[in-house]
Amino acid sequence: MKLRQGGTSKTGEWTSRFIRRTAPLTALAVTALLGASGFRAVPDIDRANHKGPPTYNNAGLNSSDVTPTDFVPVPNLAVRLTQGVPGVHYAVVLKRRHTIFVGVDTGEATHPAGESIVKRADDWLIRQSPASTHVYVSADPTLVNHFHRYAADRAAHLEVSSDIIVGDIRREFPGVK
Repeated sequence: MKLRQGGTSKTGEWTSRFIRRTAPLTALAVTALLGASGFRAVPDIDRANHKGPPTYNNAGLNSSDVTPTDFVPVPNLAVRLTQGVPGVHYAVVLKRRHTIFVGVDTGEATHPAGESIVKRADDWLIRQSPASTHVYVSADPTLVNHFHRYAADRAAHLEVSSDIIVGDIRREFPGVK
C-alpha cells in the first residue's frame, strides 16, 4: 500500500480521527457508569489520630448515619479480666448503663473448655462489678472483633455507631433488650 504524502494511510487517518472523537465520549460513559453504580473510593485513615495499629471507623460499615450511643468501653476492666481469669487471652468490655457486655478470646480452647472459660469470666466480672445489674459474656469471634473495633474507634475519638454491636448482642444474647 502506498503512503500518502503526510506519511499515513487512509486507515490510519480514519482510526486516529475515530479515537479523537470517541475518547471523550468513552471517558464520559465510564464516569457515568461508575457514578450510577454507587462506586466510591475508600477514604484513607487519618494516621495522626491512631495510636498503635490503625483501625477503620466502623460507622461506614453500618451503611447508615452515625447515631448517638451509650455503650462505653471499659479498657481497665478488660485488662484486669485478662489477668484475672486463666484462659482469657484478650477481652473487650463495653458498659451500657448498669449492664456489662464482654467479648473474650479464649485462644484455641475447644467447645467445652471455651464455655468453662466464659463461665469463669462471667463469675469474675460479677464479683468485680457488684453495681452492674447484668453481665453478658461471649467468646464469639465476630462479636469480639466488632467490640474491639468499636472500642478502638471510640478511643481514637471517631464518630461511631452501635448498630453492628447491637446486632451482635441480639444474636448472642437473644433475651437482652
